[in-house]
Amino acid sequence: MTTSPTQFTLGRALYAAILLTVAGIQVFLAKSDSPDFAAIASLIVVVVIGSMRMRSIGYSGWWIILAIVPLVNLVLGYRLFAYPPDYAHSNGVDSPMKLVSWIYGIFFIQIVAAILLLLFLK
Repeated sequence: MTTSPTQFTLGRALYAAILLTVAGIQVFLAKSDSPDFAAIASLIVVVVIGSMRMRSIGYSGWWIILAIVPLVNLVLGYRLFAYPPDYAHSNGVDSPMKLVSWIYGIFFIQIVAAILLLLFLK
């Protein structure tokens, strides 16, 4: 699937910038009189942006619904941050994808080590 010139693709950097902006706005609005509105508005924006990013990497936007499942959301997060546009059809690995893979690998090792440490300290 190649993208036409009129089709908008959401890259990794823009996706991360939008998520950080939404998180900052949510923190600001959570202190207001309507924190429920902030949560619902943030959820809608994150689902729409996640769906756009899934489509830009070549997958169906409906995959974003699986983000509510524990552990599956980590895999989806990896895909959203690491995969370059149109990855599903090209399977091309680039330098940012390698960097994100290393960061995720170190993150998972730390999580597993913390869980094992908690289990053995009881």
